[in-house]
Amino acid sequence: MVALALALGGEGRAEELTVAAPQGFQLDLAIATHTAQIREFLPIGQSRETWQERVIVQRFPGLSDLDPDQFLSGVANRALADCGPGGSAEVIALSTSGAMVRVTCQEPREMGQTETFIAKAVPSEAGLTIVQAVWRGDASPETMARWLNYLLEVCPGG
Repeated sequence: MVALALALGGEGRAEELTVAAPQGFQLDLAIATHTAQIREFLPIGQSRETWQERVIVQRFPGLSDLDPDQFLSGVANRALADCGPGGSAEVIALSTSGAMVRVTCQEPREMGQTETFIAKAVPSEAGLTIVQAVWRGDASPETMARWLNYLLEVCPGG
């Protein structure tokens, strides 16, 4: 299992959020700037062009005052604007330690097949971390439950 540890600590204090990629996934992309850190994981054997599932971890240092519900509402609104007709979204407020959003695009402009993501926002003293599970095709209750459980496991406390 691949694990990504993001240091979320403030001055003199380290707070770690360890995000484990699902079994069978590997790191495909890593970008770090002074405003964000992004890691994307794909199943072994899939590429950025052919992916059917992926996990994205984004850390935004300095956004500790940002409300996770508001942030994810904005994410959902932007995603729905890109969906075209047939998109749906649900913001799931969890607690002060995190929030989730689910967006499904029935006819996304990019790929022509149903695309769904569930994202969890986890605030800390040092910033905001977003963990997303994204998949194409099957948006069955079983698939949604599998990814929802993954997000709850890798980001406990929400």
